[in-house]
Amino acid sequence: MRLLLNRPTKGFTLIEFVILLLIIAILAIVININWPGSSLTLGAEATQLATDLRYTQALSMTQGQRYCLKISGGTYQILNSATGSPILLAFGNVTSILGNGISFGSISPSGSAMFVFDGAGIPYYSGSTTCNTANAQAATPLATSGSIPLTAGGQTRTILISAETGRVLVQ
Repeated sequence: MRLLLNRPTKGFTLIEFVILLLIIAILAIVININWPGSSLTLGAEATQLATDLRYTQALSMTQGQRYCLKISGGTYQILNSATGSPILLAFGNVTSILGNGISFGSISPSGSAMFVFDGAGIPYYSGSTTCNTANAQAATPLATSGSIPLTAGGQTRTILISAETGRVLVQ
């Protein structure tokens, strides 16, 4: 009769298991150091802003009235020019706040605080920080492409708004 104690066992020894954990820990550290962190967040913020600009243009065209995207500090809002009231953005907020370490660069045309779209989707810009019927009507049509740069950690992503067509691109 054979004894069960002399039977060879299959599996890891404690030393093999500790070595495996060390290899996994070293890989995790290397991946964490090389992870592009802020560039992913910056890209997501730029894409979200471009989407909100397109949404502003779509609202203007479907409602047949002017809507404004107002930029102030590290935030922006979509506003109805007829009522001045903010429109809900993603996640149920009326104000979008840029992520940590992300800021607006020098917006073009110079002095722009607000981009306005008319009922045909044509983009305008204004230095005013108040979106109402008078300011939206007085906004200046874009002569050249408008740009809204977002910067973080030495990197920049720029949202371009084409003159006349209002096409929005992220670079």
